[in-house]
Amino acid sequence: MIGKKERLTEIDLIKLIAMMAVFTVHYTVQMIYQGVNALAQVFPTQIFNVYLGTFGVSLFFIASGASLYYVYGQKLEPKTYFKKRFLSIYPMFWMAYLCILLFHFIIQDGLPGEVPAWKIVYTITGIDGTMQYYGPNFYQTGEWFLGVIIGIYLLFPLIRLSFNKKMVLTCAVSGIVMILFILFWVEDPLPLECVVFVRIPEFLFGMLYIKYRDRFKLWHIIPAAGIIALISFLPQEGVNVMIRNLAVGASAFTIMGILFRKIPVNRFTGLLITIGGKYSYAFFLTHHAIIVFFIRLNIGGTLTRKQVYLLYLLCLVLTAVCTKLLYMLHGRVMKFFNNRQTRALERK
Repeated sequence: MIGKKERLTEIDLIKLIAMMAVFTVHYTVQMIYQGVNALAQVFPTQIFNVYLGTFGVSLFFIASGASLYYVYGQKLEPKTYFKKRFLSIYPMFWMAYLCILLFHFIIQDGLPGEVPAWKIVYTITGIDGTMQYYGPNFYQTGEWFLGVIIGIYLLFPLIRLSFNKKMVLTCAVSGIVMILFILFWVEDPLPLECVVFVRIPEFLFGMLYIKYRDRFKLWHIIPAAGIIALISFLPQEGVNVMIRNLAVGASAFTIMGILFRKIPVNRFTGLLITIGGKYSYAFFLTHHAIIVFFIRLNIGGTLTRKQVYLLYLLCLVLTAVCTKLLYMLHGRVMKFFNNRQTRALERK
């Protein structure tokens, strides 16, 4: 196992790739959804026979498994683990939600209407993006995969324990469970990709990457590229979407993991590493609302190639600004509550 204090820069860079894949496909899809006639696409919505957004999400799941196992692979204290996971997800999510809700109330179309009040529970727990498949709720921000990530984080102590004791059996069982879901899941209304149990193999691959990180060699790029090429040339209907996601995501992660480890860290690459590692979650929470707002301003219109790219850059820059502001707000709020807690303990 690699040293605990070593920074895994390749994981942060892969998260950056995942961020940009999700951002780019959401930009293109919102053009179509809002009825904007775009004479160009920033990037195709399919890559290696996999939907670009799904590709980014798959990379993010694998990177999450790698990050968690890197930190908790040898030792996990449940109370500390769950507290850190809670604080890493919910406060920033709630802050982003309130900011976007206030923005919609003032600038756009007000608060969500005709939604049962009890459904606010979905938002409080961060699963509103997933539960919207079962009807309207108070969903404003985040992504459907936030609900999946929360589910996997809850299961991680069990997954880790099983993985450390019976690695091969754990991976085999997760694969069998995924296949059973593929064979018998009825996608009405929840798509198979949103089911926690079919994403565990991706998470496990990230754990495997950490466990055997030092054994990955440059020549391993060849079989990984071969798998991607095979999936790319096979007809989509011939390979289940979850198999394609796992094969392409794991192979691409392997290639990038090997190559990115060899990138020298300088001011530029250091900035990219910081963005991917430090700001990825805040970026996911902010980007969608910004994209939707600016594309709605062009409903019914036609955008030239130049305008498509300029609007894309505008959305990206403003998302970066809002991401930074959200991160700073989160830091100040958490510092305020931590200081209050410290003062309260000192008074006792």
